[in-house]
Amino acid sequence: MMRCCFNSAPRLALAAGAAASVLLPRAALAQACTPEWLPGEGVPGIHGAVHASALWDADGPGPVPPRLVVGGSFAIAGAALASNIAIWDGQSWAALGQGTGGEVRALVVLPGDELVAGGNFSAAGGAPAASIARWDGSQWAPLSAGVNGFVLALTVLQDGMLVAGGQFTAAGGQPAARVAAWDGVAWSPLGAGVSSDVFSLAALPEGGLVAGGQFTSAGGAPAARVARWDGASWSPLGSGVNGVTRALAVLSNGDIVAGGNFDTAGGVAAARIARWNGSAWQPLGSGFSSNVFSLRALPGGALLAGGSFTNSGGSPVTRIARWDGQAWNPLGSGVDSTVNSITLTPAGDIVAAGVFSNAAGLPAKSVARWDGDAWFPLGSGMNNPVIALAPLPGGGLLAAGDFTSAGARPASRIARREGGQWFALGGGLTGAPFSVSGRALAVMPNGDVVVGGLFTGAGGTPASSVARWNGASWSALGTGVDGTVHALLATPGGDLIAGGSFANAGGATAQGIARWDGSAWSAMGAGGMGFFSTVSALALLPGGEIVAGGDFTTAGGTPASRIARWNGAEWSALGAGAGGAVRALAVLPGGDLVAGGEFTTAGGAPAAYIARWDSAAWSPLGTGMDYFVNALQVLPGGDLIAGGLFQNAGGLQANYIARWNGAAWSPLATGTGFGVLTLAALTTGELAVGGSFTVAGGQVSAYWALHGCPAAACYANCDQSTQPPVLNVADFGCFLTRYAAGDVYANCDASTQPPALNVADFGCFLTRYAAGCP
Repeated sequence: MMRCCFNSAPRLALAAGAAASVLLPRAALAQACTPEWLPGEGVPGIHGAVHASALWDADGPGPVPPRLVVGGSFAIAGAALASNIAIWDGQSWAALGQGTGGEVRALVVLPGDELVAGGNFSAAGGAPAASIARWDGSQWAPLSAGVNGFVLALTVLQDGMLVAGGQFTAAGGQPAARVAAWDGVAWSPLGAGVSSDVFSLAALPEGGLVAGGQFTSAGGAPAARVARWDGASWSPLGSGVNGVTRALAVLSNGDIVAGGNFDTAGGVAAARIARWNGSAWQPLGSGFSSNVFSLRALPGGALLAGGSFTNSGGSPVTRIARWDGQAWNPLGSGVDSTVNSITLTPAGDIVAAGVFSNAAGLPAKSVARWDGDAWFPLGSGMNNPVIALAPLPGGGLLAAGDFTSAGARPASRIARREGGQWFALGGGLTGAPFSVSGRALAVMPNGDVVVGGLFTGAGGTPASSVARWNGASWSALGTGVDGTVHALLATPGGDLIAGGSFANAGGATAQGIARWDGSAWSAMGAGGMGFFSTVSALALLPGGEIVAGGDFTTAGGTPASRIARWNGAEWSALGAGAGGAVRALAVLPGGDLVAGGEFTTAGGAPAAYIARWDSAAWSPLGTGMDYFVNALQVLPGGDLIAGGLFQNAGGLQANYIARWNGAAWSPLATGTGFGVLTLAALTTGELAVGGSFTVAGGQVSAYWALHGCPAAACYANCDQSTQPPVLNVADFGCFLTRYAAGDVYANCDASTQPPALNVADFGCFLTRYAAGCP
């Protein structure tokens, strides 16, 4: 089939096409399509807290296997928008309808395979549901009038009755003190209930249940934080425990295990966990160093415990542990924060859920799977904010930030995106967190990448806050700098300028700014006197002068309010400068400079967070923004993009990102979820955006997003013909027309020298088409 593409027809177009590309003017980048927010990537797990988890088999004995459901307080699950409840099918996350209007604290499956969620919400699926609702696989429904407070625990009794516990005092409109039963039609109390909150429930094999919480009486009689309901009345379990019971489990022999934040049970020392054998309380080994929030019984009397603990009897067990009948054992190196819930998969794997970021050092947000040997995330993507972006030749993208995963790969704070996939740059950056600046990435004229920040190593090589990647390995730039690098600028001659909050570079005095010539650092300013406060942004003017912006009030000893210019020998002010910190700089096609930041005046006149310098005076850009500008990017057509923490630009709602066309501000569709920190214009014509957001344009795009033209089903087949030869003269004519209209994608090889469209471009598209498009 592919042989059709390599006939004589394309050859006929090449010579004509090469000539035509010289004659056709390149339009200002008014793209042929209407740019939009492109589908983004999710997070490796749940972006928020998970409080409950359960296995749910939607079709019972049918062919669909049981799937994991998690509930909590979140809006993002993997790459899906999911309101506080989500389902994992083994490959990806999905929402359960519209979810709930508030946090989910408990989950249980009824005998008829309906899923019940309880928590602190007033709606489920968009309809009223008072703190409890059921999901039948297609829609949510309330359980009568629900309850009048939080539901914190759920269980199903041997007879199929659903029991809810929590902070409520009424169920179905009838009095029910913190615990109530639902028979499928109506709610009923369990006797006189208990005196305070119920946090956990466990059904007993012989019928009835055990409740745990912070109550001190049950059924009107003393019961210290744990009690049994036999179907008719409440009874204590000995003298109970001396702290809150957070979790309960029933072992295979019928013994009851309680976990929480107590240190005695039945008057016997028991560190946060104890077993009731029917007549007395006993400790389980050495217990734990901190709270137990979840218990899960295993066959043969084994038990899993999760919580906030880090050791048992002095031995490391990090937030999750297994009891083998004699001692507590770790599951690898565990997770880095609290486990709230534990679930077993049909294959016997263990799923831990809670509020954590890593499992055994691997990115796994709030949920992770243990297969008996290792931990794995449930999902992929960036796990933390992107702080700096830079374009690569050919349409690639560099990202740096606080993340340790990118796509489906580990990536320590820096990664490269090519062909729709992320790749790590060696061992990445190590040491202290990455810089908080969005200008700390630079691509050198030879293609090498330089990154700055606050770190001590790159790829295992010592590197003090600045390092270079040559495509194969990392290297230090001399001895680096003694503080944080916030901005980098590659000069056309191959030198590198670094700005930040440091006092020395290469061991010599260089206040706030220094130049690297490929072999050594040098100061920019007599006696190393650059800036005595932070430099946050750098820009190169058309004449070769360098502009620095930041928090400073002097430059090289000369007064300069937050912005200054270097002519190669000395620093000078740009008029009266800015009235607050400058965080971003950009140079417009005509050579004018734009500054954005935290100021409300420039040149002594009002300028709301953004202003323009025309080489003689400052002027505002319309009415500016309503809050800080963190990043600026000039598009090939000359329009300016601003990103930051603002919600309005030019008086219009803009949601953290906006476009200036030279006369007015306009929003970029629905904008991002929150906080833009960095911008980059790619050679493919797309705008890359990085920050602390998880939503862009109403769809999940965690920590980075692309704004541009969606790809055609097969872009290489420009005229979308279906008869062979599919790629022919008409396609190249189509590319010429699109390119003349401003479509940068038509320049397949991303060349910059005229003729930009030539034989190489059509060869590039032939290769892409043969590979399956685009």
